[in-house]
Amino acid sequence: MVLGAFDGDLIFETSDERVLTYQGLQRANSSRWQSHEIIGACPRREFLGENTPTLSFLIHLSAVSGVSPDREADRWMQAAQRGSTGYLVIGGRVIGQHRWSVTKAAFVQLKTIADGRTLSADITVTMEGYA
Repeated sequence: MVLGAFDGDLIFETSDERVLTYQGLQRANSSRWQSHEIIGACPRREFLGENTPTLSFLIHLSAVSGVSPDREADRWMQAAQRGSTGYLVIGGRVIGQHRWSVTKAAFVQLKTIADGRTLSADITVTMEGYA
């Protein structure tokens, strides 16, 4: 069962053979403000507009779950290096009002086997809104 995807290529799914899901999805919006100093009074604040929204999540990669941690991590690392953009779809719903760009992918190798291949790893993906 497909749970979601980024750019139609990086897919989150669960099945009897393979489990590739995310956890801890965090999304943030903020605004930009400017303070103007006033002699003898408190500064006045001026609203400038919205900031670029951000999003991050953790993907646990495990060979026991039918996933190649090294291969999947490389796919996300390449997406960050290329600055890949696309829609993030979770549960059939587009997240946000725009596309997202992968700005960072951080890999942590948790367990390895004797030949150096990764048995399990975590990758944290960070995205920013792309208008």
